[in-house]
Amino acid sequence: MRTDPGGRAADAPAVSIPRIRPVGSGKVARRVRWHEMLCQFVPQRRNYPAPRRFPVCRRRTTRTHGFMLYVIALICAGCIAGGGYLVVQVLRRIALGVRARRWPQAIGQLVSVEDKTSSNGETQEILVRYAYRVGSRNHEGHIIHPCYSGGPRFGTSHENLKALLRPGLRVRVSFQSEQPDRSMISTGFYSSTAIALFVGVDLVAIGSFFPLTFWFHSVSGSTWGYGLGAPWIVLFGLMLFGSDDFASGITVIPGPAAPLE
Repeated sequence: MRTDPGGRAADAPAVSIPRIRPVGSGKVARRVRWHEMLCQFVPQRRNYPAPRRFPVCRRRTTRTHGFMLYVIALICAGCIAGGGYLVVQVLRRIALGVRARRWPQAIGQLVSVEDKTSSNGETQEILVRYAYRVGSRNHEGHIIHPCYSGGPRFGTSHENLKALLRPGLRVRVSFQSEQPDRSMISTGFYSSTAIALFVGVDLVAIGSFFPLTFWFHSVSGSTWGYGLGAPWIVLFGLMLFGSDDFASGITVIPGPAAPLE
């Protein structure tokens, strides 16, 4: 076989090898050459226009997500508002019952005692009316304790009040010095009232969990779990103190019943 001076067969067909045209020197030139080499083998990617139905679906999905966010926001706001209102009301009643321990006292007499039961028989409540004298004026009250409202959760207290209270019984009445008409016959803190407080804090925690999670998305779920569980543990501890019996806060004055002058 004949060969030419370049070491190639003389009768072999000539093959043209594409060569990259040098463009300058340095990093830019090398990047350009590599780009031209890769573009010879990698097919070009063409961006065809999307069908018309895709933008419509995207708009519907966006509207659906926005509607759901509004619904979730309204539910969270309702939970926070309702739970906050319940917490404030319960705390005010608890504070009023505790402050009544330092109020002036007078001797009163029960005028009427009524055992009220709901139509379905699930809730019971004791309704009282008592009269007492402050100075030279007679007053009348009807509050046993600010936190007492009957219901199934006060079953034991209902039975004790029913057994203790009767018309003509003389009891000690605590009244507010600025407003003598504002009075009660049972004072102090009772652990059963913490149940409503627990419900209010639970609603506030549920309503604030989702907004705070979206706002502070970097906080782990365990941290939020500890933060939301701490108030429940504290309230459960409060339920272990005090008495569940409102009748224990009523002081009975011995002696025969006498009409007020």
